[in-house]
Amino acid sequence: MKKLIHLFMLSIAIISCQKDDVIRVPSETATVVDDTTFLENFGAIITTNFIGKVVDVNGIKLINVLVTIGNQTTMTDHNGVFILNNTSVYEKFAFIKATKNGYIQGSRSLIPTANGTNDVQITLLEKNIVGTINSGEASEVFLPNGSKVSFQGDFINSSGATYNGQVEVSLHYLEPNQQETFTQMPGMLFGKCENGSASGMETYGMLAVNLYSSAGEELNILETSPATMTFPVSTTTPNAPENIPLWYFDEVTGYWKEQGLATKVGNEYIAEVSHFTWWNVDIPLDTVNVCFTLQASNNLPNFYFEIIRNQTQQTIFTGYTNDNGEACGLFPANEEMTINIYGDCTNDVIYTQAIGSYASDVTVTFIIPSLPSELIETNLSVNLATCSGSSLINGYAIVSDVNNTSISEIISIVNGVFNNPFVYCNGESYTMVVHDSDSQQNSDVINLSLAPLNTVIGDVLVCGNETVLIGSLVAGGVVFYIAPVPTDLDGDGLLDEGLVVALSDFASQVEWGCYQTDLPNVPNVELNNGNPIGLGTAIGYGAYNTTAMLNDCPNSPAALAAGSLGAMWFLPSFYELNEIYLNRATLETVTGVNVFSSANYWSSTEFIDLASWYKNFDNGNKGTNSKSLTNSVRAIRAF
Repeated sequence: MKKLIHLFMLSIAIISCQKDDVIRVPSETATVVDDTTFLENFGAIITTNFIGKVVDVNGIKLINVLVTIGNQTTMTDHNGVFILNNTSVYEKFAFIKATKNGYIQGSRSLIPTANGTNDVQITLLEKNIVGTINSGEASEVFLPNGSKVSFQGDFINSSGATYNGQVEVSLHYLEPNQQETFTQMPGMLFGKCENGSASGMETYGMLAVNLYSSAGEELNILETSPATMTFPVSTTTPNAPENIPLWYFDEVTGYWKEQGLATKVGNEYIAEVSHFTWWNVDIPLDTVNVCFTLQASNNLPNFYFEIIRNQTQQTIFTGYTNDNGEACGLFPANEEMTINIYGDCTNDVIYTQAIGSYASDVTVTFIIPSLPSELIETNLSVNLATCSGSSLINGYAIVSDVNNTSISEIISIVNGVFNNPFVYCNGESYTMVVHDSDSQQNSDVINLSLAPLNTVIGDVLVCGNETVLIGSLVAGGVVFYIAPVPTDLDGDGLLDEGLVVALSDFASQVEWGCYQTDLPNVPNVELNNGNPIGLGTAIGYGAYNTTAMLNDCPNSPAALAAGSLGAMWFLPSFYELNEIYLNRATLETVTGVNVFSSANYWSSTEFIDLASWYKNFDNGNKGTNSKSLTNSVRAIRAF
């Protein structure tokens, strides 16, 4: 989807959670509303269903993520998908947490729909170490975009005891009015004001700060030794207010809490904080709960939408409709808004409608008079059976565009029912795979013959194709990556299921090779916002990079070491190597797999003529090393 970029025209310069024109200075005499009392805002307990997908910032599915909703937990499967049915949540609030080693905690809060299945999308942010500082010293850590944290040097551990030593700092910034902000941020734009009232929010930027000891223990700052945070003012908010409420995210309750003010100095917001988590600079909004159904001829499932506040042209809510074409969210009360609907075929806005104003909670229907000619409505009906012949009770189907694997929809299956509206791109070919979450069995890949109005697929047996998992021994290696849909991962023109890594390292550490030579056919990749981003880094580029290395530098020790296992093996790209690192704990439990070294591992991703990218498998640090230095090599191949 396109980035959501909107100019923000703000005429109110002084804002507080009381929505008046007087700055409310934090006061110890403010009304205290505890979190238990605050639950009254969320209504009664209901039972509903959830399906979701957890990915990283590159859209790569994440397996074995612990997902928690209330007192129920599950793990994401080989597709990065989780299902939790018959889950008890509040009728106006559900909090979903996602936890995986190597990443900071992710979450999503939402207003659940009681009917159908709630679709949840969570992007986890890597535990990126952008700086290492020392206790007892004043220091600063910053990002290239201008985000900055200044420390006085006093730190504590999780028990509250004084910590002395090195402190590793992870730092992430989310910019307002960007689509990725709404999938990477925790919770939703909802919080508790200092006076105890509930409020919607309009963000001007977020910062996540996480501190760790050299051993990986979580740290924080001493409360009496506050840190100074600097938020860059986005170019999409040119009339940002001079003073703005400051909020932190409570990872226990699942909502933001107002605490203090940030002041605009030049093109930055400056604020002092006494502890670390996510911090957010936002103006408060009076809101109402709006549940809507999106329709054309039928309900429109899995359509991406954005809600724009007309008064400011600020994006205040985004998401996808569920399997029934429904969605619920917090909308500004008594204001006119605009809803933009996007289509998958072109990633463009296909329909815009003025909505509101709403004075109270409401359920409405938004009707698209006619879809563009490239979008065709149908209804998919399938009879699903397991190996025993019984109906498939708990699972999902993945329907994918053969020519554009980035277009795929996950359709939930509850109590054996699969009779769903579906919108497809005219002229495109689609496949479907059905997964049984109870037996971990898959159907064969089904080539769909889609037709307008109704598509009857018939009987499908979900049996006999046991799921390949991370840690499965395949093709002489151990599986560390499974593609969302079959994809050519090694450039041989054939579709692959995933990637395996060799069972052991090359016998010795080796140089990357060709020091002081910029290999013309290997893309140079520089640091972008703390990460190597660009051609040559992604999953699927390792084979290309390795072939190019050997063409431009036939004696490259690292490339030759990877190829010593055979012609099918190659040196991983940076994000292929990173995927191995993230799954190393699972891989090392497999019989026959030798543990990974605590040293640096070479990737096939080049930086410049002097250096290439590496990943440290002890602490997760990434960086560039001189090509003349020696690092470990562990080869990979596709299967």
